[in-house]
Parts: sequence; structure tokens; C-alpha cells
Amino acid sequence: MIKPYPTEAKLFYSYGSSYRLVMGLGPALAYNTWVPWETTGTGYIYLPFIAEAGQNYTVTWDDAYDGSANYTGDIEVGAFLSNKTSRVSGWSADADSGYPGGYTGDGVTFSVTSRQLIYLRVRPYYGEAASIGSFAIRVYNASAVNTGQSFSWYLDGALISGANDYLYTLDPATLSSGSHRVTALASRDGFTFAEALTIIK
Repeated sequence: MIKPYPTEAKLFYSYGSSYRLVMGLGPALAYNTWVPWETTGTGYIYLPFIAEAGQNYTVTWDDAYDGSANYTGDIEVGAFLSNKTSRVSGWSADADSGYPGGYTGDGVTFSVTSRQLIYLRVRPYYGEAASIGSFAIRVYNASAVNTGQSFSWYLDGALISGANDYLYTLDPATLSSGSHRVTALASRDGFTFAEALTIIK
């Protein structure tokens, strides 16, 4: 079963007796909340959140190397602007340790000069298979709130009535044989994401 964890707004599905589709903006990187996640490969994953101008954000994480001993993965983390190539000012390189009170203090703190979509870039330490596993991550800002999150789903171009959450379950019995296109639109804090997926019955 798919875990509805945040990603870079991607659409995933699993299939049992029905299709479970998850829009990756999902329960999003909620501010001031530990969000569990896991790596399943050695590549990068990108976790988005909205940063407001002039605000300080502190990113902390809990993993096997530095943390509560509740997680199995060892990760390194960096923060990038929406183009995913420019690092945020004040965070010049990926960091391996970010647990509050841990080896390097209290995580990494940065700010932006204008409202930005920020991506936290995460992978197992040095991309090593031995570092794959679970972790938790948190974006802390004393005044931050989560606002304006909404979802809509479309099947073959038609709006699916009542489908307005990050998770949608599709009964394959309702589909005719052939190819079908499922599209999810997600909006949060003024930013809109869209992903589409083809399902063949």
C-alpha cells in the first residue's frame, strides 16, 4: 500500500481490489510537525514547502545516524529554490546531521527575501544503499501556518464528483477496457501542481 507522504507533487498508485491514487502534495510538509518518510532507493527525493519573505526556517531531521533511534535510514539534506538547482542562501552544501540537540546542534536555519517554493532535497547518505530506510523531517517557523490546500481529480478529462482529497480510490469495475487518464490538480498557498497517470485495464 502506498504511504501518503509528501513528495514533489507526484501521482502514485497501488493496485489491489481497487486503485489507490495519492497526490504527492499529500499531507504536505506541514510546518512545525515531524513528518515521517522513507527512502526506497539511492536517488534524490524532493519535499516542497512554502517559505515567506523575511522569515527564518529551521529544518531538522531524525535518522539512524543522529536522532531518536526510531528510524532506520541515514540521510543527507539540502534546500533549493523552485528550479532545484539554486541552493537557498545560508545552506551551501548538503548536511548529514540535523537533529535538535544532536551532533551539529539544532538543524539548519535559512531565510528568503521573497515568497518562494522551496524544495528540500533528500537522499541516503552519499547515495549508499546501506543508508536506505526511514526518517522524519520537520520545517520549523514560529509564525507559519498551512493554508489553502485543495485537490481535484479528473478521469479522462471529466471532473470526478466528490474527489477532493489527496487520496482517491478508483474502483476498476467502473472502467471500460482500455486506457484511461487520471489527472490530479493540487493547490497550496497560491501554488498549483498537476500530475497525470495512465491506467490500462
